[in-house]
Amino acid sequence: TVAKRIAEVIADSFPLKVRGIHMINEPVLFHPVFAIITKFLSDKIKERVHMHGHNYQTSLRKHFPVQILPPEYGGQGPTYEELCQEWTNFVLQSEKELLELSLVT
Repeated sequence: TVAKRIAEVIADSFPLKVRGIHMINEPVLFHPVFAIITKFLSDKIKERVHMHGHNYQTSLRKHFPVQILPPEYGGQGPTYEELCQEWTNFVLQSEKELLELSLVT
């Protein structure tokens, strides 16, 4: 089924250790869809998915230090725009290494 395939992607397709998936402003219709998908997820993965909804500023602070959250998310860290620029610069400066990693089979 589609729900099972989505669950497999969430659980098996990330080449890194996922410590948490945090969603903010998720649509109301996402909750029943995700309820179907969670039937196919391990308890460990289920515990790592956090939906913060529209009141995300308060709930995000329960998971992240206020010093690292952008002001747009109720924190005191760099702005969202600054963080995006930092990541863009990192990717551009690391282009050669990232391309080499993508070719590893």
